[in-house]
Amino acid sequence: MSATPVHPGTWRTYSTADGLPSVYCEHIAQDAAGYLWIATVENGVCRYDGDEFRTFTSQDGLCGNQVYSVLGDRQGRVWFGTLDSGVCFYDGSAFQRSDENVANTRPTLFLYEDREGRIWNSSIVAFGYFEGTSFCDLTPRLHEKIADLPEGGGQCYGMVQDREGQIWFHAAQHLVRFDGEHFHSVEASTSGNFTLAVDAAHTLWVGWKNTLRRWDGADLQPIAWPSGQAGIRKMQSDR
Repeated sequence: MSATPVHPGTWRTYSTADGLPSVYCEHIAQDAAGYLWIATVENGVCRYDGDEFRTFTSQDGLCGNQVYSVLGDRQGRVWFGTLDSGVCFYDGSAFQRSDENVANTRPTLFLYEDREGRIWNSSIVAFGYFEGTSFCDLTPRLHEKIADLPEGGGQCYGMVQDREGQIWFHAAQHLVRFDGEHFHSVEASTSGNFTLAVDAAHTLWVGWKNTLRRWDGADLQPIAWPSGQAGIRKMQSDR
């Protein structure tokens, strides 16, 4: 692996004085129009247009104010996963909810869009996906395979789709793979969280504590990693 040099530039710091509703930000995503949506865990979500911030809260129709995940999908909608009131999406003019109560009320930590356009939802107590506005709850099938999970799926710190179309995610202390029919616990850990990413070739990368591995289609292969590095919490593939 080689890294592209960082070009000289100027960092600008934004704070509540600039219009941010909170500096406790959990997630940032860009929508199809180029707006940046910034999730805060206590004061809703704000949208940045390059000049100013606009804040949306439950008073504006947002499903909850404790926002942990934001996702801009290929249809131009922006989805929000909240800890206090489930999932909703913004259609460009108003916030909308599914009519599925299981997704509306359960605390949601992670959202992901697969190549088929399904919106995957992992909450502390449920796991499944939206197809259109209908929610497919896979929680019972997940528990049939992995019996030691807490109610639902536990905390989720990442979700990706590999080149074969399988969905990988972190559930409680398990690295889980869903092949479209069955769940498989690939690995379990007594401590630490698995973080996931795929690159442009849809190759799966898995970080755990201070180790990095790559899926070769059969096994997770270790990648040389400088000793003494801090644990890996998040990975992202650039262009």
